[in-house]
Amino acid sequence: MKKTFLLFLLFIVILISFLLFHDTGNAMSKPYLEKLINKQLGEGKEVVVKQLAVDLGKMRATLLYNQTSTIEVEGDYSLLMQSFDLDYRVALKDFKYKNIELTEQVDATGHAKGSYDVSTKELNMLYDVNISDLSKLQPITKQKLHGSMLVNGEVKKKEGLTTITGTTKELEGKLDFQLENKLFTMQMEGVSVEKIMQMLRYPSVFRAYLKGEGEYRLTEKKGELNSTLVEAQLLPNGLIELIKKVNGRDLSKEKFDESTLTATVEQSRIDFNFLAKNSNTLIRVSPARLETDKNYIDAQYTVEIEGKDVGGKIVGDIKEPHISVDSSRFIQNEVNNVIDKNSEKLKEFGIGEKEQKKVKDFFNSLFK
Repeated sequence: MKKTFLLFLLFIVILISFLLFHDTGNAMSKPYLEKLINKQLGEGKEVVVKQLAVDLGKMRATLLYNQTSTIEVEGDYSLLMQSFDLDYRVALKDFKYKNIELTEQVDATGHAKGSYDVSTKELNMLYDVNISDLSKLQPITKQKLHGSMLVNGEVKKKEGLTTITGTTKELEGKLDFQLENKLFTMQMEGVSVEKIMQMLRYPSVFRAYLKGEGEYRLTEKKGELNSTLVEAQLLPNGLIELIKKVNGRDLSKEKFDESTLTATVEQSRIDFNFLAKNSNTLIRVSPARLETDKNYIDAQYTVEIEGKDVGGKIVGDIKEPHISVDSSRFIQNEVNNVIDKNSEKLKEFGIGEKEQKKVKDFFNSLFK
Protein backbone atom coordinates (compact mmCIF):
# COMPACT_ATOMS: atom_id res chain seq x y z
CA MET A 1 0.00 0.00 0.00
CA LYS A 2 2.83 2.36 0.89
CA LYS A 3 4.65 1.61 -2.40
CA THR A 4 1.46 2.22 -4.34
CA PHE A 5 0.99 5.60 -2.64
CA LEU A 6 4.60 6.63 -3.38
CA LEU A 7 4.18 5.58 -6.99
CA PHE A 8 1.02 7.68 -7.23
CA LEU A 9 2.87 10.72 -5.81
CA LEU A 10 5.67 10.23 -8.33
CA PHE A 11 3.11 10.11 -11.15
CA ILE A 12 1.53 13.36 -9.94
CA VAL A 13 4.95 15.07 -9.82
CA ILE A 14 5.78 13.88 -13.35
CA LEU A 15 2.39 15.02 -14.63
CA ILE A 16 2.73 18.46 -13.04
CA SER A 17 6.27 18.77 -14.39
CA PHE A 18 5.03 17.88 -17.87
CA LEU A 19 2.23 20.44 -17.71
CA LEU A 20 4.35 23.24 -16.29
CA PHE A 21 7.78 22.73 -17.79
CA HIS A 22 7.07 21.74 -21.39
CA ASP A 23 5.71 23.69 -24.34
CA THR A 24 2.42 21.84 -24.16
CA GLY A 25 2.10 22.57 -20.47
CA ASN A 26 2.99 26.21 -20.93
CA ALA A 27 0.40 26.56 -23.70
CA MET A 28 -2.24 24.99 -21.49
CA SER A 29 -1.31 27.32 -18.61
CA LYS A 30 -1.73 30.53 -20.61
CA PRO A 31 -5.54 30.75 -20.59
CA TYR A 32 -5.67 29.82 -16.90
CA LEU A 33 -3.16 32.54 -16.04
CA GLU A 34 -5.04 35.09 -18.15
CA LYS A 35 -8.31 34.24 -16.44
CA LEU A 36 -6.69 34.52 -13.00
CA ILE A 37 -5.14 37.94 -13.73
CA ASN A 38 -8.20 39.42 -15.45
CA LYS A 39 -10.40 38.35 -12.57
CA GLN A 40 -8.25 40.51 -10.28
CA LEU A 41 -8.31 43.51 -12.65
CA GLY A 42 -12.07 43.72 -13.16
CA GLU A 43 -14.18 44.74 -16.14
CA GLY A 44 -12.84 46.98 -18.91
CA LYS A 45 -9.27 45.73 -18.54
CA GLU A 46 -7.71 42.82 -20.38
CA VAL A 47 -4.40 41.02 -20.06
CA VAL A 48 -3.22 38.62 -22.75
CA VAL A 49 -0.32 36.27 -22.01
CA LYS A 50 1.70 36.54 -25.22
CA GLN A 51 4.57 34.36 -24.07
CA LEU A 52 5.03 31.91 -21.21
CA ALA A 53 8.10 29.73 -20.88
CA VAL A 54 8.51 27.92 -17.56
CA ASP A 55 11.00 25.18 -16.79
CA LEU A 56 12.75 23.92 -13.68
CA GLY A 57 13.86 27.05 -11.85
CA LYS A 58 13.53 29.42 -14.83
CA MET A 59 10.68 31.46 -16.25
CA ARG A 60 10.03 34.02 -18.96
CA ALA A 61 6.72 35.75 -19.62
CA THR A 62 5.33 38.59 -21.73
CA LEU A 63 1.95 40.11 -20.91
CA LEU A 64 -0.02 42.55 -23.06
CA TYR A 65 -2.34 44.92 -21.21
CA ASN A 66 -5.30 46.35 -23.15
CA GLN A 67 -3.44 45.73 -26.41
CA THR A 68 -1.04 48.66 -25.83
CA SER A 69 1.03 48.13 -22.67
CA THR A 70 3.67 45.44 -22.28
CA ILE A 71 5.10 43.75 -19.19
CA GLU A 72 8.12 41.47 -19.60
CA VAL A 73 9.44 39.27 -16.77
CA GLU A 74 12.42 36.93 -16.82
CA GLY A 75 14.44 35.21 -14.11
CA ASP A 76 14.67 32.45 -11.52
CA TYR A 77 12.12 30.99 -9.13
CA SER A 78 11.73 28.13 -6.70
CA LEU A 79 8.42 26.41 -6.08
CA LEU A 80 9.88 24.62 -3.08
CA MET A 81 11.19 27.78 -1.42
CA GLN A 82 8.36 29.93 -2.87
CA SER A 83 10.99 32.48 -3.89
CA PHE A 84 11.80 34.49 -7.02
CA ASP A 85 14.61 36.58 -8.52
CA LEU A 86 13.32 38.42 -11.59
CA ASP A 87 14.22 41.20 -13.98
CA TYR A 88 11.33 43.13 -15.49
CA ARG A 89 10.53 45.77 -18.07
CA VAL A 90 7.27 47.71 -18.19
CA ALA A 91 6.15 49.78 -21.19
CA LEU A 92 2.83 51.52 -20.54
CA LYS A 93 0.94 53.29 -23.31
CA ASP A 94 -2.70 54.41 -23.49
CA PHE A 95 -2.92 53.12 -19.93
CA LYS A 96 -6.11 53.90 -18.04
CA TYR A 97 -6.75 53.25 -14.37
CA LYS A 98 -9.44 55.15 -12.43
CA ASN A 99 -8.68 58.84 -13.09
CA ILE A 100 -5.17 58.18 -14.48
CA GLU A 101 -4.61 58.10 -18.22
CA LEU A 102 -1.11 57.71 -19.71
CA THR A 103 -1.22 58.53 -23.40
CA GLU A 104 2.54 58.58 -24.01
CA GLN A 105 4.68 55.50 -23.51
CA VAL A 106 6.26 55.21 -20.06
CA ASP A 107 9.25 52.87 -19.79
CA ALA A 108 10.51 51.39 -16.54
CA THR A 109 13.00 48.63 -15.86
CA GLY A 110 14.01 46.96 -12.65
CA HIS A 111 14.67 43.91 -10.54
CA ALA A 112 12.60 42.10 -7.92
CA LYS A 113 13.79 39.46 -5.49
CA GLY A 114 11.83 37.90 -2.67
CA SER A 115 9.41 35.24 -1.51
CA TYR A 116 5.66 34.67 -1.47
CA ASP A 117 3.88 32.27 0.87
CA VAL A 118 0.87 30.85 -0.95
CA SER A 119 -0.86 29.65 2.22
CA THR A 120 -0.56 32.87 4.24
CA LYS A 121 -0.40 35.22 1.20
CA GLU A 122 2.62 36.95 2.73
CA LEU A 123 5.03 38.78 0.43
CA ASN A 124 8.58 39.92 1.13
CA MET A 125 10.31 41.56 -1.83
CA LEU A 126 13.33 43.73 -2.51
CA TYR A 127 13.02 45.83 -5.65
CA ASP A 128 14.59 48.53 -7.75
CA VAL A 129 12.92 50.52 -10.50
CA ASN A 130 14.43 52.91 -13.02
CA ILE A 131 12.15 55.39 -14.84
CA SER A 132 14.01 56.91 -17.78
CA ASP A 133 11.74 59.93 -18.39
CA LEU A 134 9.74 61.41 -15.51
CA SER A 135 7.89 63.84 -17.78
CA LYS A 136 5.75 60.96 -19.08
CA LEU A 137 4.27 60.53 -15.57
CA GLN A 138 2.48 63.89 -15.66
CA PRO A 139 -1.04 62.31 -15.49
CA ILE A 140 0.01 60.72 -12.17
CA THR A 141 2.18 63.49 -10.69
CA LYS A 142 -0.06 66.33 -12.02
CA GLN A 143 3.21 68.11 -12.75
CA LYS A 144 5.53 67.77 -15.74
CA LEU A 145 8.78 66.62 -14.18
CA HIS A 146 12.29 66.64 -15.62
CA GLY A 147 14.95 63.92 -15.60
CA SER A 148 15.05 60.26 -14.61
CA MET A 149 14.69 58.44 -11.29
CA LEU A 150 16.22 55.31 -9.77
CA VAL A 151 14.53 53.96 -6.64
CA ASN A 152 15.22 50.84 -4.59
CA GLY A 153 13.37 49.51 -1.61
CA GLU A 154 11.20 46.79 -0.12
CA VAL A 155 7.61 45.59 -0.36
CA LYS A 156 5.99 43.65 2.48
CA LYS A 157 2.49 42.24 2.65
CA LYS A 158 1.25 40.55 5.81
CA GLU A 159 -2.29 39.97 7.03
CA GLY A 160 -3.64 42.12 4.22
CA LEU A 161 -1.43 45.14 5.06
CA THR A 162 0.98 46.24 2.35
CA THR A 163 4.01 48.41 3.19
CA ILE A 164 6.26 49.89 0.53
CA THR A 165 9.55 51.55 1.47
CA GLY A 166 12.08 53.12 -0.86
CA THR A 167 15.22 55.20 -1.19
CA THR A 168 16.61 57.41 -3.93
CA LYS A 169 19.85 59.39 -4.17
CA GLU A 170 18.99 61.09 -7.45
CA LEU A 171 18.71 64.47 -5.68
CA GLU A 172 22.32 64.40 -4.42
CA GLY A 173 21.33 63.66 -0.84
CA LYS A 174 19.16 60.81 0.42
CA LEU A 175 15.38 60.65 0.33
CA ASP A 176 13.63 57.77 2.14
CA PHE A 177 9.91 57.15 1.89
CA GLN A 178 7.23 54.76 3.11
CA LEU A 179 3.71 54.10 1.89
CA GLU A 180 1.32 52.30 4.23
CA ASN A 181 -2.45 52.54 4.65
CA LYS A 182 -2.54 55.35 2.04
CA LEU A 183 -0.15 57.44 4.16
CA PHE A 184 3.01 58.55 2.38
CA THR A 185 5.87 59.70 4.61
CA MET A 186 9.39 60.80 3.71
CA GLN A 187 12.66 61.80 5.33
CA MET A 188 15.31 63.93 3.60
CA GLU A 189 18.99 64.36 4.39
CA GLY A 190 21.24 66.59 2.30
CA VAL A 191 18.79 66.82 -0.62
CA SER A 192 19.72 69.54 -3.11
CA VAL A 193 17.14 72.32 -3.49
CA GLU A 194 18.54 73.08 -6.96
CA LYS A 195 17.99 69.46 -8.03
CA ILE A 196 14.40 69.59 -6.76
CA MET A 197 13.74 72.82 -8.67
CA GLN A 198 15.23 71.31 -11.84
CA MET A 199 13.04 68.21 -11.46
CA LEU A 200 9.94 70.41 -10.95
CA ARG A 201 10.98 72.66 -13.87
CA TYR A 202 10.96 75.70 -11.60
CA PRO A 203 13.64 78.42 -11.65
CA SER A 204 16.37 77.96 -9.02
CA VAL A 205 16.26 80.90 -6.62
CA PHE A 206 18.66 79.62 -3.97
CA ARG A 207 21.25 76.94 -3.32
CA ALA A 208 20.86 74.81 -0.20
CA TYR A 209 20.56 71.28 1.18
CA LEU A 210 17.32 70.14 2.78
CA LYS A 211 17.00 68.20 6.00
CA GLY A 212 13.50 67.39 7.11
CA GLU A 213 10.41 65.25 6.92
CA GLY A 214 6.98 65.30 5.36
CA GLU A 215 3.80 63.32 4.93
CA TYR A 216 0.93 63.15 2.46
CA ARG A 217 -2.44 61.49 3.07
CA LEU A 218 -3.57 60.05 -0.26
CA THR A 219 -7.24 59.74 0.71
CA GLU A 220 -7.53 63.37 1.85
CA LYS A 221 -4.94 64.68 -0.68
CA LYS A 222 -3.36 66.71 2.11
CA GLY A 223 0.14 66.85 3.53
CA GLU A 224 2.80 68.79 5.43
CA LEU A 225 6.52 69.48 5.08
CA ASN A 226 8.93 70.67 7.78
CA SER A 227 12.56 71.25 6.89
CA THR A 228 15.71 73.18 7.62
CA LEU A 229 18.13 74.38 4.95
CA VAL A 230 21.86 73.93 5.31
CA GLU A 231 24.37 76.28 3.67
CA ALA A 232 21.64 78.37 2.02
CA GLN A 233 22.75 80.93 -0.55
CA LEU A 234 20.47 82.98 -2.76
CA LEU A 235 21.03 82.88 -6.52
CA PRO A 236 20.67 85.94 -8.77
CA ASN A 237 16.98 86.58 -9.47
CA GLY A 238 14.46 89.39 -9.79
CA LEU A 239 14.07 89.89 -6.04
CA ILE A 240 17.84 90.06 -5.52
CA GLU A 241 18.16 92.68 -8.26
CA LEU A 242 15.33 94.74 -6.80
CA ILE A 243 16.83 94.71 -3.29
CA LYS A 244 20.21 95.66 -4.78
CA LYS A 245 18.66 98.73 -6.45
CA VAL A 246 16.75 99.77 -3.33
CA ASN A 247 19.35 99.01 -0.67
CA GLY A 248 22.64 98.61 -2.54
CA ARG A 249 23.25 95.16 -0.96
CA ASP A 250 23.89 92.11 -3.17
CA LEU A 251 22.24 89.30 -1.18
CA SER A 252 23.52 86.61 -3.57
CA LYS A 253 26.97 87.03 -1.96
CA GLU A 254 25.68 86.19 1.52
CA LYS A 255 25.20 82.80 3.18
CA PHE A 256 22.43 81.94 5.64
CA ASP A 257 23.12 79.36 8.33
CA GLU A 258 19.66 79.50 9.90
CA SER A 259 16.94 78.77 7.34
CA THR A 260 13.60 76.96 7.47
CA LEU A 261 10.97 75.94 4.95
CA THR A 262 7.53 74.70 6.03
CA ALA A 263 4.56 73.92 3.83
CA THR A 264 1.05 72.49 3.81
CA VAL A 265 -0.22 70.73 0.69
CA GLU A 266 -3.85 70.35 -0.36
CA GLN A 267 -4.33 68.85 -3.82
CA SER A 268 -2.71 71.36 -6.23
CA ARG A 269 -2.24 74.15 -3.64
CA ILE A 270 0.87 74.62 -1.53
CA ASP A 271 0.94 77.18 1.28
CA PHE A 272 4.49 77.74 2.47
CA ASN A 273 6.68 79.89 4.73
CA PHE A 274 10.37 80.53 4.12
CA LEU A 275 12.79 82.16 6.55
CA ALA A 276 16.54 82.73 6.14
CA LYS A 277 18.80 84.83 8.34
CA ASN A 278 22.37 85.57 9.28
CA SER A 279 23.96 88.16 11.58
CA ASN A 280 23.06 91.07 9.26
CA THR A 281 20.13 90.01 7.10
CA LEU A 282 16.72 88.38 7.45
CA ILE A 283 14.58 87.23 4.54
CA ARG A 284 10.99 86.12 5.09
CA VAL A 285 8.51 84.92 2.47
CA SER A 286 5.17 84.56 4.26
CA PRO A 287 2.32 84.09 3.75
CA ALA A 288 2.90 82.44 0.39
CA ARG A 289 0.83 80.24 -1.90
CA LEU A 290 1.78 78.21 -4.95
CA GLU A 291 -0.85 76.74 -7.28
CA THR A 292 1.00 73.91 -9.00
CA ASP A 293 -1.64 73.24 -11.66
CA LYS A 294 -1.34 76.85 -12.87
CA ASN A 295 2.33 77.47 -11.91
CA TYR A 296 1.05 80.57 -10.09
CA ILE A 297 2.60 82.16 -7.00
CA ASP A 298 1.14 84.76 -4.63
CA ALA A 299 3.47 85.68 -1.78
CA GLN A 300 4.48 88.50 0.51
CA TYR A 301 8.15 89.06 1.35
CA THR A 302 10.16 91.04 3.86
CA VAL A 303 13.90 91.72 3.74
CA GLU A 304 15.58 93.23 6.80
CA ILE A 305 19.17 94.44 6.35
CA GLU A 306 20.92 95.79 9.44
CA GLY A 307 17.58 96.71 11.02
CA LYS A 308 16.15 98.37 7.90
CA ASP A 309 13.43 96.51 6.06
CA VAL A 310 11.94 96.45 2.58
CA GLY A 311 8.88 94.41 1.69
CA GLY A 312 6.42 93.74 -1.07
CA LYS A 313 4.70 91.05 -3.12
CA ILE A 314 5.67 88.28 -5.54
CA VAL A 315 2.75 87.51 -7.87
CA GLY A 316 2.28 85.71 -11.18
CA ASP A 317 3.81 82.86 -13.17
CA ILE A 318 6.40 81.07 -11.03
CA LYS A 319 8.93 81.28 -13.89
CA GLU A 320 8.59 85.06 -14.33
CA PRO A 321 6.65 86.55 -11.39
CA HIS A 322 6.04 90.25 -10.90
CA ILE A 323 7.98 91.54 -7.90
CA SER A 324 6.81 94.80 -6.33
CA VAL A 325 7.96 96.96 -3.43
CA ASP A 326 5.56 98.10 -0.72
CA SER A 327 6.08 101.79 -1.55
CA SER A 328 4.50 103.17 1.64
CA ARG A 329 6.83 101.23 3.92
CA PHE A 330 9.78 101.95 1.63
CA ILE A 331 9.09 105.72 1.71
CA GLN A 332 8.59 105.59 5.47
CA ASN A 333 11.95 103.91 5.95
CA GLU A 334 13.67 106.30 3.56
CA VAL A 335 12.28 109.35 5.40
CA ASN A 336 13.47 107.97 8.73
CA ASN A 337 16.89 107.16 7.24
CA VAL A 338 17.29 110.66 5.76
CA ILE A 339 16.37 112.32 9.06
CA ASP A 340 18.76 110.07 11.03
CA LYS A 341 21.66 110.67 8.64
CA ASN A 342 21.15 114.42 8.65
CA SER A 343 20.17 114.86 12.28
CA GLU A 344 23.09 117.16 13.17
CA LYS A 345 22.61 119.36 10.09
CA LEU A 346 18.91 119.72 10.89
CA LYS A 347 19.81 120.87 14.40
CA GLU A 348 21.90 123.68 12.84
CA PHE A 349 18.69 124.90 11.19
CA GLY A 350 16.86 124.87 14.51
CA ILE A 351 15.16 121.49 14.01
CA GLY A 352 15.98 119.62 17.20
CA GLU A 353 15.38 116.01 18.21
CA LYS A 354 11.78 116.72 19.30
CA GLU A 355 10.95 118.33 15.98
CA GLN A 356 12.68 115.49 14.09
CA LYS A 357 10.62 112.96 16.04
CA LYS A 358 7.43 114.85 15.16
CA VAL A 359 8.32 114.68 11.47
CA LYS A 360 8.97 110.93 11.75
CA ASP A 361 5.70 110.38 13.62
CA PHE A 362 3.83 112.39 10.99
CA PHE A 363 5.14 110.27 8.12
CA ASN A 364 4.69 107.07 10.13
CA SER A 365 1.01 107.95 10.65
CA LEU A 366 0.58 108.46 6.90
CA PHE A 367 1.91 105.03 6.03
CA LYS A 368 0.23 102.88 8.66
